[in-house]
Amino acid sequence: MSSVARVIDRTRPLLLVTLPAAYGTAVSFIPSPSDPHRFWIANLAAPFPLIAVVAGLLWTGWVRSMLAAFAGVLSAVIGFYGRGLWNAIFPTDRIVMYYGHLGHGAVGVRTHLASEWAIGMRQWVIAALITGAAFGALGNWAAHRSVMIRASALAAPFLGEALFRAFIERAYTGAAPLWCAEFAVGLAIGIALVTGQRRQRAESLAPMLGPSTGGERSARDPGRSDPGGRRDGGQGASGTCAPLP
Repeated sequence: MSSVARVIDRTRPLLLVTLPAAYGTAVSFIPSPSDPHRFWIANLAAPFPLIAVVAGLLWTGWVRSMLAAFAGVLSAVIGFYGRGLWNAIFPTDRIVMYYGHLGHGAVGVRTHLASEWAIGMRQWVIAALITGAAFGALGNWAAHRSVMIRASALAAPFLGEALFRAFIERAYTGAAPLWCAEFAVGLAIGIALVTGQRRQRAESLAPMLGPSTGGERSARDPGRSDPGGRRDGGQGASGTCAPLP
């Protein structure tokens, strides 16, 4: 195992939490469209089950893989809705004054806003639990199967969401290019994994399947004639064994 692979293996739990949280935080800053019939790209669902599948592929055991997947998806959800908690802990003066008129002190305002944020998060925690358990188990199952199945498991969230929103939901206008792009991303993930696996296998087999010299062939095939007209094994040119002295 290379030094980079060892570092990644040792920091897997940290990466499992920080990378999804960073993704959720980043997409939450994407401006939402003013038209409610336009799809907000930050609401793409495919990255969340993808996180769960990756966690299932990297962790061994059904329970560990599902727990890791749940932790990763929950980190992304908290990162996405974390701005609400930030605003609850550090409210603006206008909000403090508003709740102050209702009899809340400075601490009471923050406690009230944080509790409201937690209540609103319950449904997303349940969704993260279900997503983590289902797709984490899928990733753990695919980890012990062929590369085609692993590629299908990684591509499934993008392909599934694109097909569902394009042909079943159909609730947004002008979103067809986005669904096509998402479908293409799913295909690209699957093709890249299959191609990379085949290339890696070919490179690993290349030293064993390289061209052989005539001497090597003669050493491997005792029945092949050498340049002197004799066969290995003490046979003469006529093909009969030489008499014993």
